[in-house]
Amino acid sequence: MAPRPRRNRVIRPARNSPPSSTATSSSAPAPRRSSSATSPGPRRPVPGTDNLQFDTESGDYVAEGNVRYQDSGIRIIAERAEGNQNNDLHTISNINYQLVDRRGNGGADSIRLTGPLGQMSHSTYSTCDPSQPMWELRAQQIDVDSDEGFGVARRAVLRMGNFPVLYVPWFKFPIDDRRLTGLLYPSVSTSGRNGFDYKQPIYLNLAPNYDLTWCRAG
Repeated sequence: MAPRPRRNRVIRPARNSPPSSTATSSSAPAPRRSSSATSPGPRRPVPGTDNLQFDTESGDYVAEGNVRYQDSGIRIIAERAEGNQNNDLHTISNINYQLVDRRGNGGADSIRLTGPLGQMSHSTYSTCDPSQPMWELRAQQIDVDSDEGFGVARRAVLRMGNFPVLYVPWFKFPIDDRRLTGLLYPSVSTSGRNGFDYKQPIYLNLAPNYDLTWCRAG
């Protein structure tokens, strides 16, 4: 069964805040960095939020209400986030996201980040305007490895409008510019002359010095 759809919101840039030296913040001011921290800076900053509880000794934090996070690749808004800065462990719930360096947006019930590894549950992805999604990919689980540069989607369904058109139990896809044979992002359009048009490009990494992109329109 395909995961339930999520209503995506337009995401505006987030303002990240450094770790707080106070135990609780309910008005979401920009917290100050603790002067007693001895470990190196975390890979990800504590997200901006309406209510933040942060333990500077253990590194544990809980952020609730209008959680905002942004890095070089993604913007996220969510209802709740919790984790440990020292261990680079984060769990974010009820998410809407937008990619920064390429077209793409979607949502997820939750995402769990452990260092370079990420796991999204009941997630969606599309390159369409969130207010007019012509196509959408839904997956029960997506695992991402930023060190290796690829992701794996499990039990995924491609939908055109309100209709499911393709079920894929497993497929692997790149998440950066490293060359990898596989499916590229599809192109979907409609016109009064040609009707519905779907193009699915396939990239073939044939050798270190040449490749091939093949596209079939339907």
